[in-house]
Amino acid sequence: MNRKRTTWTEESLNACEKINESFARAGILQQVEYERIANHLYRAKKLDRPATLTVSQWLSTVRYFRYRCAYCLKQPYGIVEHFVSLSAGGGTTADNCVPACQSCNVRKTQGTLSAEALHRVQAYLEGAVVV
Repeated sequence: MNRKRTTWTEESLNACEKINESFARAGILQQVEYERIANHLYRAKKLDRPATLTVSQWLSTVRYFRYRCAYCLKQPYGIVEHFVSLSAGGGTTADNCVPACQSCNVRKTQGTLSAEALHRVQAYLEGAVVV
C-alpha cells in the first residue's frame, strides 16, 4: 500500500505544540513520555548500556525542539532517537537521545541525513545551543 506523506504547515505544527503544552500542564504528556522512554531504558539496561534518562530531562529536550523532530525541525516527533545507537555503545541518556520523526530516523540509519542536521543535534547534545 502506498501511503501519502502528511505535509505539516507551520500553523498545524504550532497547534500541535499548544496541545502538547496543555497536555504537559495536565500531566498527561508526562505519563505518555514516561511510557515511551521506559522501553528504551529497559533495552539499554538489558544491553548493559547507560540508562539514566529521566522524564524531566526528556521533556526538556522535547520542549527545546518545540515537539518537533530534532533533525528536520519540521515534522512532529514520534520516536526517541539515540544519536549513538544502543548497538554502537550509546545509552538512553540525556546527552544521547533526541526526538525524531520516522522519516529522519530511517534516513539517519541509511546515512542520508544532512551534515547540517547531524551537526545541529550533536551540538545540542554536547551542550551548545544551535537550532
